[in-house]
Amino acid sequence: AGGVVIATTKSGTNKLRGSLSEYFRHQKLDAPHFFSPIVEGQKSKPSLRYNVYGGAIGGPIRRDKTFFFFSYEGSRRRDGSVRTLTVPTARERTGDFTQTFTLRGVLVPIYDPDTGRMSATRIVRDPFPGNVIPTSRFDPVAVKLMDFYPLPNRPADDPAQSNNFRANEVAAVTRENFLLKLDHNQGARDKFSARYMYNSDDKTHKSVYPNKAADPTNDTEKRQQFWYVSWTRVLSASMLNEFRFTYGNRINHAHSKGLDGNWPTKLGLKGVPDDAFPRFAPANVAALGSSGQDRRQFPIQQYHLVNNLSWIRGRHSLKVGGEVRPSLNYEVNRSTVSGNFTFGAALTGQPGVSNTGNGIATMLLGNPTNFVSRQTPVLDRRSWYLGGFIQDDWNLRPGLTLNLGLRWETDTPMRDVNRRMNSFDARAINPVSGTPGVVRFVGLDGWPLQPFPSDWNNFGPRFGFAWRPLGMKKTVVRGGYGIFFAHPYDRGAPTVASLGYEISLSLQTQDDGTAVPYKLSQEIPIVRDKAPVLDATFGAVPLDRPTTTNVEYFDPGKRTGYSQQFNLQIQRELPGALVTEIGYLGNLSRKLPGADLNTNQIPPALLGPGAGRLQRPFPQFSNVTIASPSLGISSYHAGVLKVEKRFARGVNLLSTYTWSKFIENTTAGAGTLGDRGAVYSNFYNRRADYGPAENDIRHRFTLASSYQLPFGRGRRFLRTHPAR
Repeated sequence: AGGVVIATTKSGTNKLRGSLSEYFRHQKLDAPHFFSPIVEGQKSKPSLRYNVYGGAIGGPIRRDKTFFFFSYEGSRRRDGSVRTLTVPTARERTGDFTQTFTLRGVLVPIYDPDTGRMSATRIVRDPFPGNVIPTSRFDPVAVKLMDFYPLPNRPADDPAQSNNFRANEVAAVTRENFLLKLDHNQGARDKFSARYMYNSDDKTHKSVYPNKAADPTNDTEKRQQFWYVSWTRVLSASMLNEFRFTYGNRINHAHSKGLDGNWPTKLGLKGVPDDAFPRFAPANVAALGSSGQDRRQFPIQQYHLVNNLSWIRGRHSLKVGGEVRPSLNYEVNRSTVSGNFTFGAALTGQPGVSNTGNGIATMLLGNPTNFVSRQTPVLDRRSWYLGGFIQDDWNLRPGLTLNLGLRWETDTPMRDVNRRMNSFDARAINPVSGTPGVVRFVGLDGWPLQPFPSDWNNFGPRFGFAWRPLGMKKTVVRGGYGIFFAHPYDRGAPTVASLGYEISLSLQTQDDGTAVPYKLSQEIPIVRDKAPVLDATFGAVPLDRPTTTNVEYFDPGKRTGYSQQFNLQIQRELPGALVTEIGYLGNLSRKLPGADLNTNQIPPALLGPGAGRLQRPFPQFSNVTIASPSLGISSYHAGVLKVEKRFARGVNLLSTYTWSKFIENTTAGAGTLGDRGAVYSNFYNRRADYGPAENDIRHRFTLASSYQLPFGRGRRFLRTHPAR
């Protein structure tokens, strides 16, 4: 099901008029909901502050010629929620792990990673005496990090101290909306209109951490501006032309609360970029810092030019038009520009022995298990939408009207201005592994500049009719059919398929029982990844080595999805101002963009004992994923019965019954239904995923009615009551 929303902007008139408005909500005016937590024996209500206020004014600039209209709407919303974390205890912060237990209440022993040595055939370590780490062994950076954690404030859910901190968090949404519109009549034939709209939609969170810079939750700044100009020209008594131009500019900036604070230097880190608060993630404890430190999507621009010509000639109402819409997306993603440090329990555990070691203990010693810093250079991607149509509403004779039309449209494949986009050749033999599958890069080695060919044959016919059979005045038969095309990136992000262009720094500690080679407070020996060679060997490994690369790309054979929509209704007027309607409608959609699809699956014929990576189609890679593959199918059929009584004598009525079936293979699947796995149960058997959709509602009944009380002026009772 779908719908069309048409928004009309008010215009000024010859009189100066205005209005003011205010909408207010507060938690004190609301009742607690069913699942509200109990505090001091009573249900508590989450924080809520919601104000929407504004005003509008419009009037003449030059009487009967030029008018203005201005409106403003502001919104302030504060929504409360409960944040639950697992944080280090007061003892653990001082190196005392005598009260650190497993879920079963067994003490977790802490071992000294500097004491690793060979004993017989295995590596062993010595435990810290009394399960306490001496403060002399603390890393200075780790000591500072402990102050960024809140202290436990509630009894833990289990002996492992899970969920020992809980606090109310407040999300703040601040909106500003401005609109300015000017209208000018240049004589009787020409009308000009200009409009400017601004919208901001910022979202921030009140942190529950002692210092908000360490909060993993990001803030978001959103800005939108639109400029609109239109010119309507009356060419003759039967011909009208309309031209419109729109320019939109959007900003989306998601960033951590610790951006631009020089936090690495303040913490004492060396060799780490100073851009943001790094992420520190000890095992089984809440992390400090964000894993998405800075994502800049701006500007996101769109130009839109439209021209429509309307012409009434005899029994024909003709309309012809076209439009052009270039779209531009400029993005810099610095997800972990200042680093992501992880601290596993294994470095302070006994090698080969489970339930030993602790992530906070590893952090206190200043021994990262892994360090990664990632950022993607500028991705400047662009695409064009082109469309044109012709339509004729033909009043063939009294009681019969035909609607005939044809629309052509296409979305060109997205291109990267800097050619930072990859693809995949599933047939080429990889020189590293000797198996099929090679990563390709646009514009290199003869590969095209666009990820897939343009789809130029998107012609969508339209047909409709309205007929009064046999001249009956109270019966109408209506029907229609049309083909409509989908956007090729309906389900895909504009920044996918950028493999090979990421700037990354990495370092991993191998837990072999020997001394850890570096500390947080020391100059970290970062391995700067060399710029990869963008050729047929990229990302592949020999078959005797572990895979290292996930490949994501757009299918070079991708086509535009389309939908065939059709309906037929019979409407009959009944006594009592009732109108009843019975009808059928259908929607058959094909080649729809689906969820990302991993094609590196073992063929069913090769499944069995011993089957593994070498039986995959592309064993030299981890996953090989098609972004938004165009293999989605959906079918919707419905019978509809409707009864309507238009408002008369103080009563109206609208009731519908729908009997429908909706089956598809594009959205639901195992991941949604609770089982582990992807949307597609079997890449080699797409029929297995074709079935009832999650929103397949077989029977739906609605009833709505309004009744006007029969009291007051012009009504049946109390027409002249003294109280009036």
